[in-house]
Amino acid sequence: MKIGLISRTDRSEAVDLVKEIASLLHDHELFFDKPLSAIFGGPEIVEVDILIAVGGDGTILKACKEYGDIPILTVNMGTFGFLCELEVEEITKIPALLEDYELDCRGKLAIYFEGRLLGNVLNEVVVRSTSPIKIDYLSIIVEGEEPYDVRGDGVIVATPTGSTAYSLSAGGSLLHPEANVFMITPISPLFREWHPYVVPDDLEIEIVNLGKDSYVILDGQPIHILQNGESIIVCKSSEVARFIRRRN
Repeated sequence: MKIGLISRTDRSEAVDLVKEIASLLHDHELFFDKPLSAIFGGPEIVEVDILIAVGGDGTILKACKEYGDIPILTVNMGTFGFLCELEVEEITKIPALLEDYELDCRGKLAIYFEGRLLGNVLNEVVVRSTSPIKIDYLSIIVEGEEPYDVRGDGVIVATPTGSTAYSLSAGGSLLHPEANVFMITPISPLFREWHPYVVPDDLEIEIVNLGKDSYVILDGQPIHILQNGESIIVCKSSEVARFIRRRN
């Protein structure tokens, strides 16, 4: 089996743990994320059957972004690790788990600007002002519906997975992981009638900037600046995130 390893490299304990995991998997072909490859001298990840991500939710989001829908086994070394399957003390279970597991598939969002794909996200896309003291003025257009204009700090469109993250902190609801919906959550809206809004995931959502420059932030990473009159399209991605889970 071809196995890719990815982790933070700014923490020595994470790198040491990757070394331990690699020794447990000596019967397999091992490949490494670019920063790890520079440390271990092993081949970089190109095509692998499985990824093992060591870290927290940030590391997992990076793995999902860079490696598409390759199945991922997650080992928690972060603060929360909501998406992680194993704790550090459980790494000896990895060889057996890779022989018998089930997949937990999570949908992603695809974000387009002028027909160009900006990226796919597991958690959320956020549009908010480039200035922390400026109010955003955005128009949200759900396919087939009237525009929904919002003034405030911005707006979040979250997947069911992302509904436990920034969207929840901003007042959004929790969504069941298997629900075929998205959550639109205004961030600190100016008026109380602007509530979070659940929409079916087979509809396109257009976000139009009616105010000053705004960041388009994909899973915590600013990717694009949306100028006045410009818009992005948010829709269901053809990619899914596949997480390796213990049976039952």
